[in-house]
Amino acid sequence: MAKTITEAREAYAWQLAGGTCSASLKCSAEQQVNRYTEAQTANQALELQTKQVLIQRGIPGREYVAYYAFARALARLCRKYSSKVLARAAGDLIDRWEFRGLEPEVLLAVRDAVFFIEDR
Repeated sequence: MAKTITEAREAYAWQLAGGTCSASLKCSAEQQVNRYTEAQTANQALELQTKQVLIQRGIPGREYVAYYAFARALARLCRKYSSKVLARAAGDLIDRWEFRGLEPEVLLAVRDAVFFIEDR
């Protein structure tokens, strides 16, 4: 069963306090836990939006993991690039995941519905 964000936050804080995960030198433990919580919340929202597109397109549940991985990779590109460079990088990413066997129409639908990236 998947953890809720609150459970994940508590587990991360416990691991951080116990030294089983590395603490950042740039910020306090509380700030690090808050950043972790924000990232988990954003990831959960990303997966929910992606899932809605996959349901609309009739994609079977066993293929969701690959599409989620595509969406996370695209989210990383969105944090790294902007404008035309982002559009080109997103196109390359779509080509890569199409080569891995995912449907290009669904990849484009995820790109358009979740990230609002224009064509290259």
